[in-house]
Amino acid sequence: MKPIRFALALAVLASLVVALRPHPASAGDGNQNAAPATGWLEGTITATDGKVLRNHNNFSNNFGAYIRGTRQGGGTFEAYSDPRMGGLYSVRNLKPGIYEVFVPIAYDERLTKFRPQHLFGVVVRPGARTVLNITTEPGETLEEVGKPAVGSQPVVILTNELARLQKQIDTLKAR
Repeated sequence: MKPIRFALALAVLASLVVALRPHPASAGDGNQNAAPATGWLEGTITATDGKVLRNHNNFSNNFGAYIRGTRQGGGTFEAYSDPRMGGLYSVRNLKPGIYEVFVPIAYDERLTKFRPQHLFGVVVRPGARTVLNITTEPGETLEEVGKPAVGSQPVVILTNELARLQKQIDTLKAR
């Protein structure tokens, strides 16, 4: 009885090895085992209350909010969300990498302005779907999410710096 079980187990194991091994590509199909060269990004652009937003105050068309992305190392994309699909946007065939994503001021049906968004560090992987749902609040002030890939320095306003230096000079002269 034991040799039959062993032979049966060996046959099952051999079947699994054959079934699970990678198959060579068929002629004309290309390499089926090669990693996909692109990924995609999709999600929704909505207000905090879940309402769909649009790029501008013209509600007679089917364009929703505008979204733009820039890949570190080059490459960009642009798209609009679809208000008929709950604010869904989908951008396919993106080169894998790290993206900066920007959504300008958007509007709801009452023409309320919603804050522009600047998102850093959005990762797109080859052969994968990256979901990025963007929710924004009423207002006009830019909201930044994440950190830029490069360091940021505060801008020195020249007139303020000159005024500060002039004050120091005046103080030194008065001594």
